[in-house]
Parts: sequence; C-alpha cells; structure tokens
Amino acid sequence: MKIRIKPGYVEILFKNARNSIGVLQSERVTEAVNLMGSLIDTYQYARTNIVESAWHNPNLIVHTVGAIMSASRIEYSRGDFWMYKEAFTPSIWNIIKQLDAEKNSVIKSFGGKESAYIDECKFRTEDDLQQDSMEVFKSYAAEGGPKGPDSLDTRFIYEDVPGFNGCYEQS
Repeated sequence: MKIRIKPGYVEILFKNARNSIGVLQSERVTEAVNLMGSLIDTYQYARTNIVESAWHNPNLIVHTVGAIMSASRIEYSRGDFWMYKEAFTPSIWNIIKQLDAEKNSVIKSFGGKESAYIDECKFRTEDDLQQDSMEVFKSYAAEGGPKGPDSLDTRFIYEDVPGFNGCYEQS
C-alpha cells in the first residue's frame, strides 16, 4: 500500500507477501512470471487468466464496500475514520460475501478458479498461509490498518474500481 505525500512522492506502508499475474498468452505464463519475479520479488505466482488475476484483487471488494457503506461516517468524522477497525460489521460481511459470490461467478465463467475474498486477502498479505483467513483480517484490523479514507474522493473507490470516476460530487 502507498500513500501520496506530495506530487511525485509516495510512502510505502505495506509490501504484499505475494502477488499473482494473469497472462493473455497462456503458453508464455512461465516467461511472464520469471520476468515479473525478476523485477518485483513478490510476483512468483500465475493465475489461470487475466480475468481471474484482476478480479481476485481483494481491494476490489473490501475497499469499495467499506468506503461506500461508511460514507456518512467518513464525511462526519472529518479524517478520524479507521475503515478496517470500524466498517466491517456482520452486515457488511454479508454484503462482501454476496459480492464475492458474484465475483467468483464471473471468474468461473471465464474459466478461472474461484476463491473467497478473505482467502485472497490472506494470500497477498500473510507469510503464514496456515492461519485462519478471518483471523488474519481481524488481526490486521486490530492493528489499525491504514487510517482513512478521510473523504469519499478516495482511491478506495476510484482506483480500486476502474471506471467509477465521475460519480463523486463534493458540495
């Protein structure tokens, strides 16, 4: 994860334990993984295809649901909002599970492998994959995760869901 400090500068807050890629030409997957792995050491894994790779990005679901469903709290708190500590109540987990099922349906229809959001989150962030996925998430939340977002004009919506730009109007 990164946060922008000023134009041209970011602060890296977290490095994923592992990342996966999808390749358009499946016969070149080994070549692609080797190339990516030589550039960024966490890229050592391949997905079935690019749809599976893109849609298993955990932020696609958790950041958008957390931010959108916490819109009033984000605006009210004026920068004192901790999404991972505050947003993920049982009702919000029900929404995440429903969106996750839809995500997996799309992945499956493109010939990819289904996987739960919470397992993908653990895969990307945790060194020890033997741990319970929900416990990994709860531990991250208890540690605070990143503070924010502090407004609805946030990467949690606009970067994590491409094409969503233009929906935010500040009053």
